[in-house]
Amino acid sequence: MALTDIPYYYKIEFPIQSIYSEIQSPNLSVLHDYICSSIFNILTESIPEQDTIRLENIINHLAKTKKDLLLSIVNTKTERSDVRGFAAKLLIKNSYSSDLDEIITRILEDTDSLVRFGVLYGLEEIQDFDRIRKLFITDSNIRIQETALEILENLNGIYTVFQQIAQSV
Repeated sequence: MALTDIPYYYKIEFPIQSIYSEIQSPNLSVLHDYICSSIFNILTESIPEQDTIRLENIINHLAKTKKDLLLSIVNTKTERSDVRGFAAKLLIKNSYSSDLDEIITRILEDTDSLVRFGVLYGLEEIQDFDRIRKLFITDSNIRIQETALEILENLNGIYTVFQQIAQSV
């Protein structure tokens, strides 16, 4: 059974195997809609916790196998900013270190602050503090800059962070 055969595929009730068979399908618009609605459900906490965990596992799998699809979600201006930001975070979190520079460059072409926060939090989860330092310490958005500083302060202690800021300016 494919997701397209289920009239309300936005609902959680469909069998988990059906989404895995859809992953191999050439119909990416179904997966695009599924990912966006799943992320929205996760963010709004409108589903039970066990379903949230299951959805996150599916989306993490898709982030590893369908990077271009998640990049298209991140770069789609018609999607909600919070959904795009969460997709950016998952994409960063599930990418190989060797692919990160290219992916981050493509994502950060967008100036939406929630998308940029998604990159920042994704880098925090994989503990890539050098990229956080390089990309966000001098960010034009004060909130992003302050958040990056907080992340680095928790890692290094305040004195070391301010030394690094002085060196980067």
